[in-house]
Amino acid sequence: MLGGLALIRLVALLLLVLPQGVGVDPFSSMVPGGQPEGWEPLRFSDVEDTRYRLVEHAGGVVLEAESAGTASALVTSITVDLSATPVLEWSWESEQSCVVGDWTDEARDDYPMRMFVLFEPRRSLFGWMRKLTPGFDGEAVLYLQDADADQARDPASHLTDRIRVIPLSSEPEAGWRRAARDVAADYEALFGRTPRGVAGVAVMTDTDNTATACRTRFGDIRFREGL
Repeated sequence: MLGGLALIRLVALLLLVLPQGVGVDPFSSMVPGGQPEGWEPLRFSDVEDTRYRLVEHAGGVVLEAESAGTASALVTSITVDLSATPVLEWSWESEQSCVVGDWTDEARDDYPMRMFVLFEPRRSLFGWMRKLTPGFDGEAVLYLQDADADQARDPASHLTDRIRVIPLSSEPEAGWRRAARDVAADYEALFGRTPRGVAGVAVMTDTDNTATACRTRFGDIRFREGL
């Protein structure tokens, strides 16, 4: 994955121009072909894009990411009442052979599944966006599929301590994996305070550092009541 400030600045710019959504529209209700409505790409100038498109798979519609030495993400702006629906639930499918990265090592920081949850700052969201240059003044929790899901490690990303990482197990080795995380509780545990709200989510599949290839499919993403 590329530099943290570059990623967050791009997210900030996109969140400023994206229409504000409520919740996350399910991929399963969309028409195959092209990128999902309401999502925008996060591109990097010195690497080719990961290809994202809606496809038919196993009788439904999912978001497919194809990466071969590439890196980019998709982001959507949403409004979530964390007091009512604090749990983020999603599913994905990728080959176990894709899990070769190490998020603590910049040279090997590639993953088939990244799920970013972008949180509103303590000030207004607009004020947060304006302060992203020269420094990142917001925070994000990053969930990723990791062969070594060791939560005992320092959760701060090597890119910036404004991004805190929660590695998720790669089990099972094949088939669909599902995750349900209380993002409000995760934020509080990682940053030591209560979040104001969620500003957006982003998905990412990247293989640019390890020069590998990977295909990941994402199922519906939704916020729901507590665990």
